[in-house]
Amino acid sequence: MNAVGRVAVVAAAFIAAGSAAARVVAGSADTQPPHAVVDTRPVAQRGRVVTVAAGDNLQAVLEHARGGDTIVLPAGATFKGPLTVPRVPGEGWIEIRSAGADGLPPGRRVSPGDAPKMARIVGGDGASPAIRTAP
Repeated sequence: MNAVGRVAVVAAAFIAAGSAAARVVAGSADTQPPHAVVDTRPVAQRGRVVTVAAGDNLQAVLEHARGGDTIVLPAGATFKGPLTVPRVPGEGWIEIRSAGADGLPPGRRVSPGDAPKMARIVGGDGASPAIRTAP
């Protein structure tokens, strides 16, 4: 096969590959959403419910928490971190939630319009995480 023949074969291969890729890209428009569903409803906790007021020391509340406790923050309040969640005695998780969380229906993605129903925890210097766990 001469050079012109080899170029024609290579060009034909690229054209075939390009049209196959076009079919794959066009076929991706028919994709389906995931079939798995994640249940995001809160799990019933067995510990105490600790209500924190705006301006309270959230780190101190975390240090006194036990497994199974729920810490409820006021909707719209801002708490400054970084906060460290210590290792705690007891079974279960420490749940930190907003008092306005009941206004957020399960299974629906939140939007900026839902922000007033949530508390905010912000990092201290912009480079640190807002919340971290103790080693």
